[in-house]
Amino acid sequence: MPRGSLEVLIMDSVNKYIEMNHSINVEPCEEGGFFVTIPDLPGCMSQGDTIEEAIEMIMDAKVAWIEVALKRGMDIPLPGDHHHRRARHYQIESLEISLERLPGSEEGFAEAA
Repeated sequence: MPRGSLEVLIMDSVNKYIEMNHSINVEPCEEGGFFVTIPDLPGCMSQGDTIEEAIEMIMDAKVAWIEVALKRGMDIPLPGDHHHRRARHYQIESLEISLERLPGSEEGFAEAA
């Protein structure tokens, strides 16, 4: 693949994903301004003093998130994929953590990870 072709391929893919309508959550901050996230893209978040600025900032964050994910070979979640993660997350939260005596431990109990 000629030098530069990978960058063109990544930018074509980024543009494809940017056009998808991922949901954006907007929450007012107590100290003023707005906090925004794209739930389908874990860790994709930003903020702005106005709703308009917050939306502009999250769109920039979305581009950066997608570029990094593509360069790392990660799957890009499609709009609505966060509902599946939320269900799995709930199942994990409902597990009970037990304490047990570790073999050879004189201190007694240790918390299971």
